[in-house]
Amino acid sequence: MVIPDCNSKVYRKGEHIATIYEGKPGEIEEIVKTASVNSGQKIDWHYFGGRGVVKVLGNIERATRSLKSELEERGVQGYRFTTENDSVIPWPLPLDKENKRGSFLDRIKKYIPFSKSF
Repeated sequence: MVIPDCNSKVYRKGEHIATIYEGKPGEIEEIVKTASVNSGQKIDWHYFGGRGVVKVLGNIERATRSLKSELEERGVQGYRFTTENDSVIPWPLPLDKENKRGSFLDRIKKYIPFSKSF
C-alpha cells in the first residue's frame, strides 16, 4: 500500500491531537482516514520519530472522539491523546535552583507522572 503524503494544510496549521505508538503505516492510514470520514473533520497524520503524529483542522472534540472510537474498535493500545496530559515538557530541561546537578530523571519527574519510584 502506498501511503499518500500528509495534507500540507493539516500538517502546517493543524492541531496535534494524538500520537500513535503502534501499528504499521497502512493500518494508521486506514484508522485516520476512517476517523476523518466519520467525524467530518480534516484529520491526517505523519511519521515523526517512528510514531504516528495525528493532526486535525476543524472541531478537535469531534475528531478526538472519532479517532478514539476507531482506535478502540481496532484494538490499538499504544496511543496517547494530547488532552490526556496538557503539560508540555520544556527542552532542554531546566535545572532546579536547589539541585543544579540534578540527573535527567530527577528533572523530568515533575513533568511526567511515574507509577513507580526509581
